[in-house]
Amino acid sequence: MAGPETRIVASIKKELKARGAFTFKVHGNEHMMAGLPDLVVCYRGLFIGFEVKTPVGVVSAVQEYVHKQIRSPGADGIVEVVTSAAEAVAVLNAVDGYIAWIHRATAPIRGRLDIRRDRKKKATPKGGGNSGN
Repeated sequence: MAGPETRIVASIKKELKARGAFTFKVHGNEHMMAGLPDLVVCYRGLFIGFEVKTPVGVVSAVQEYVHKQIRSPGADGIVEVVTSAAEAVAVLNAVDGYIAWIHRATAPIRGRLDIRRDRKKKATPKGGGNSGN
């Protein structure tokens, strides 16, 4: 029979899949780096690690160290300790809010930064491209 943490992981994976997240379970063994989050998630272009614990579970010192490395400047990953699918979904909701904020904040400059549009303008010959000769 599966343990409580295994059942939590399964329910989280189900919810994340429903949200369109790519998720995989890290199965720790002697060949894996110690302290990695239980679930690695790619959601809306961001790396998210979920350390899954039961409500009474405790994060180890090695896990805390690895989480700090994932969050460090330059890595800028997201790692959260969660005890339920609802908590994991709340993280995805926060990511959605963050991305929506970025879109609103950058809307005034996005048109000026459209490289593809600028390339199309440069590629179009003057006079419509057909001189009639």
